Parts: sequence; structure tokens; C-alpha cells
Amino acid sequence: MIRKVFVIVSRLLLPGILLITPYKKFLVLKAAFLSMQKVDVGKDVCVSRGFFSISGSGIRIGEGSHIGTFFKVYDIDRINIGKNALISHDVRIISGTHIIDVERTPVDAQVDIGDNVWIGINVSIVGPCIIGDNCIIGANSYVTGNFGDNLVIAGSPAKAIKEV
Repeated sequence: MIRKVFVIVSRLLLPGILLITPYKKFLVLKAAFLSMQKVDVGKDVCVSRGFFSISGSGIRIGEGSHIGTFFKVYDIDRINIGKNALISHDVRIISGTHIIDVERTPVDAQVDIGDNVWIGINVSIVGPCIIGDNCIIGANSYVTGNFGDNLVIAGSPAKAIKEV
């Protein structure tokens, strides 16, 4: 039954997809569904199950990146994830907040994650935030603010611990 639905959906959305391997078909279909949610997926990106997004301004995931299970994104403002990022399970990225007032006035807060960044399990990244290239973010960290290149970042709130 599931295979029949997969074939029907793939023929409707991507007619030429039946000429490639089943796993590649799945990845292409997943990328097509993500693009419907304003998620721009680069080449050779692996997104595991449980991807959750509240679509707003859009998300860009650079080529060669791997996203772990139960990745949650609240893209009130733009989120950019660089090339070859390795993002573990249960990571949350929130690109917006609100002023503490009666109306809860929204505030845009873009999140930029550089190339070759490794993000550990259960990390929360709250914008505005810029994480440079070649950084490692430790498990259970709460990251906000700006960090340069080649750093190990950890803690709650996160701080640069050392250079890589």
C-alpha cells in the first residue's frame, strides 16, 4: 500500500524520478516536500525523520549537511545553515522572539550557521545569532549571540570555550 502511494505521488510530482534508485527517489521526494514548506535544500542533504518547521521567512540548508531526528525550526526570520553541517538529534532553532509587552510585539532575529559546524544533541539556538565556520557546539547548550570561526562553544548560556 505504501509503495503504491509512493509511486503515485512520485509520478504526479516528479515524472522522471522513476529512473533512479528507490532511496534516491525518497531523497528527491523529501526535498520536494521540504521546498513546499519554504525549505531550500542543497545537494546531498540528509534530513532524518521528525523534521518540524513553522514556515515563515524560510530556511536554507547547505549541501552535504546532515540533520538528526526531531529537528525543530521556528523560522520567524530567515535561517541559513551552511555546507556540511552536522546537526544531532532534538536540536531547536528559533529565529525570532517578542518584546516583553502586553501585545507580544514580534522581533525578527536571523540565525546564520557557518560551514562545517557540528551541533550536539539537545541544543537550542535562539536568534539573533551568528555561528562562524568550523565550530563545535556542545550537547545541551543554549546558544544566542555571535561567535567567530573555529571555536568550541558550550554551556547555558553558551560561551566560547576554546579554539579548534
